[in-house]
Amino acid sequence: MRINLLGSFELQDERGRTLPPPGPKRRALLAALALEFGRVVPVERLLDLLWDGAPSSTARSALRGHVTAVRRLLAAAADGIPVGGPVAEDPDGLHVVTRGAGYALLGDPEAVDVQRFERLRAAGEETGAETADRLRRALDLWRGPALDGCGSGRLAAEAGPRLTAARRDTVERLAALLLAEADGSGGVEGSVEGSAGGFVDRLGEVTADLAELAAAEPARESAAALLVRCRTVLAGLLAAAGRGYDAIAVLELVVAAHEARGDAPLTARALDDLAHCLYQVGEAERGLAVTERALDLIHAHPDDPLQGDLRFGRAEALRVLGRVEEALAALTEVLAVAEEQGNARLVLLALDFHGAVLAELGRPEEAADSRRRALDLREAVNSGAA
Repeated sequence: MRINLLGSFELQDERGRTLPPPGPKRRALLAALALEFGRVVPVERLLDLLWDGAPSSTARSALRGHVTAVRRLLAAAADGIPVGGPVAEDPDGLHVVTRGAGYALLGDPEAVDVQRFERLRAAGEETGAETADRLRRALDLWRGPALDGCGSGRLAAEAGPRLTAARRDTVERLAALLLAEADGSGGVEGSVEGSAGGFVDRLGEVTADLAELAAAEPARESAAALLVRCRTVLAGLLAAAGRGYDAIAVLELVVAAHEARGDAPLTARALDDLAHCLYQVGEAERGLAVTERALDLIHAHPDDPLQGDLRFGRAEALRVLGRVEEALAALTEVLAVAEEQGNARLVLLALDFHGAVLAELGRPEEAADSRRRALDLREAVNSGAA
């Protein structure tokens, strides 16, 4: 038999079939013993849990009856004998033993999902990828709120928060491991190369877990910060994999998170990422509107390198939309910002683009001048003079 407590109380036979649940006190007895697997649970403790702190005068004898019934239930699940038949405990299967003034559940700890969860989440000597796989398998054991319907409100109130905290810590550990894996593989591009192995899916799963945690505990800063980081990396992976609209949906959540915190520079960066995704899927009009929002936010930070990048994106969008004269004016702004910030990379990009736009407008002499300026700058950069 398997006893599952990480969600609604559930019993399964050896073939994985769900069994009809016993009455509430027998569920509480099984849950209490399973949580303390291999350890003796005193009778007084069981009386307190099964009767929620108010045991009746007949509770002690009733407990013995419940223990007998549970022993019979475990034996029946293991051997297929009728539940009302004689008890024939399987020493290799789950069984309840009497130890002094208490009882203990013995057998295979893997038959209890809580025990499997604790083993899988325990620190080991594996590599980061192996640990991440183990933590994912631990989280996959969860089916809902721990100890739901276990038959004891007291037990659920005492043990439920501890198990929930363990799950929360496991989610955060897994998220940190996957982010480290993305960084160690060369960022988004390196991770996409391994996306066939399911990295995007694994990051998506833990991002969903973090979103659930952040909603349940909005004041928990660590979960909120990890959620934003995971969503940002996930969006980059999705965009690089050609899933632009999925990336857009994720980035909109990132933007909302930064806006809620009132962080204008980070909001502007997220908007810039969002605009790039919109441009990639051919939504130039929406992308331009997003870029304008980002420029408004970053206006108070004139030295931020994002100033030039945003203006360059605006120029590209204006050209795509056929607003070529406006694109030329935007490029003039880009050049001014890039030169003021000493951003040679952006100056080169802007000069090349500037020349192309001038040629498109039928101004060949000015276009040639932009190309000459770009050539001179490249030579200076290559020689180390710029």
